[in-house]
Amino acid sequence: MTREKSLTMDDDRLDKAINATGARLLILDPIQAYLGGVDMNRANEARDITKKLSQLAEHTGHMIVSIWWHDYEIY
Repeated sequence: MTREKSLTMDDDRLDKAINATGARLLILDPIQAYLGGVDMNRANEARDITKKLSQLAEHTGHMIVSIWWHDYEIY
């Protein structure tokens, strides 16, 4: 069995999935799971990711919601 690589904003599987399913809304929860090693605390890296999300939304005509989980612990 071949295992797929982790889904990141650097590949086109999100675009393909949106088109294949007819989805009107994409929720990335948590967004950190799709960053592929990008440090969202660095402005230049964060800008690249938000630009890709914006381009994906414009290309597909769909809404994208991304949720950022700050540090959390279960007590």
